[in-house]
Amino acid sequence: MNKYSNILKMINLADVCWQTLLDNNLSNVIVNYKDGKYYTDSGHSFYNMVSVSYLGLETSEIIKEEECKTLKNPLNINIPTSKLRIKSKLFYNVEKELSEYFDAIALLGSSCSALSEGILPLIASGALTNNIKPLMIFDQFCHFSMNITKPGCGDETKVVTAKHNDMDFLEEACKNNDWVAYIADGAYSMGGHTPMEKLVELQKKYNLFLYIDDSHSLTAYGDKGYGYVRSFMKEINEKTIFTYSLYKSFGAAGGMSLVNKSNTRNIKLIERYAGPIAWSQPPTVSALGRIKGSLKVHRTEEINIRQQRLNENLELFDSLVETAQKGSKLPIRLVLIGNEESTLKVSKNLFDNGFYVSAVFFPIVQKGKAGLRVMMNSEIDKKDLKKLCSLINENLLKYK
Repeated sequence: MNKYSNILKMINLADVCWQTLLDNNLSNVIVNYKDGKYYTDSGHSFYNMVSVSYLGLETSEIIKEEECKTLKNPLNINIPTSKLRIKSKLFYNVEKELSEYFDAIALLGSSCSALSEGILPLIASGALTNNIKPLMIFDQFCHFSMNITKPGCGDETKVVTAKHNDMDFLEEACKNNDWVAYIADGAYSMGGHTPMEKLVELQKKYNLFLYIDDSHSLTAYGDKGYGYVRSFMKEINEKTIFTYSLYKSFGAAGGMSLVNKSNTRNIKLIERYAGPIAWSQPPTVSALGRIKGSLKVHRTEEINIRQQRLNENLELFDSLVETAQKGSKLPIRLVLIGNEESTLKVSKNLFDNGFYVSAVFFPIVQKGKAGLRVMMNSEIDKKDLKKLCSLINENLLKYK
């Protein structure tokens, strides 16, 4: 019991913070959007600094036009059937287009969570590692959408949790096991990244299977918007699967896993046996239209322009506010405060002054590590960004 999680204990420790957010109108905020800002019914306006759309593509006219065009086409319908049995031509074409752009086999799901829910137990079974059950190692900070699969994976093979980015532990495990599967984020949701260069090195020496969710860097980082982990692995090898949310910087909806182009055996196994990939609903016609629109944007200079604006805003923020992520081109900054009560007060003050900045606390972060998660974007005006930085520093002097 409670080998992989303890939900009731988590609720007892965390719920007071969530209730405080709700009591201070920092949770379930109902808004409209106009010209880069959000507005409540009371007339309060603010910048959304908790958005995971780091390049602002959710407002792209190209994407919206392609979505409308796709929806209006009478040939496109949501087929209420497993795509393993019947797949729409639209779905087929979008997967093919994604595969060509990302130079890998793209497998679409309703979300990256659904993809992880299906693929990770399949990895644990040994089906993707020559029918040898791997030792499965989850990074300590790997995302909830992957951590939640631990019980299912643990029913197939031995599952352990490693300290964050502990490559010595990983290499020792590789030395002592026929296969090891390592589960991690590429760019972590609380800032920082996986040591991809070391992981590639370990893969060359051992039977190390990598499953990495790099949702927070897709589109926002790297040549062609390939993201962080692909900058170390241009061609995805047979021992690697990268998974992404298409709801974040990509500006669409759904999830995508990228698999080695020539590994037809594993592709068939994933399509047939990776749970939700086979039997759950596929992305809707609306989502497929947005994916098509986003690919249009990706083929233009707009991604480079937006990436440049994002990098300029990150540099400005780093020049004014100290964080452990200073200097990184990945878009997340964590301003450590420590005390949960103080963190909630700072978040409230920032919101009152026109900036919604996430207060993060247990179980989002470890106890005693509460702080502000600033999700940088390319669209905020530099004048307003300077104001945000000034407010953060003023609050840190008052509460930290």
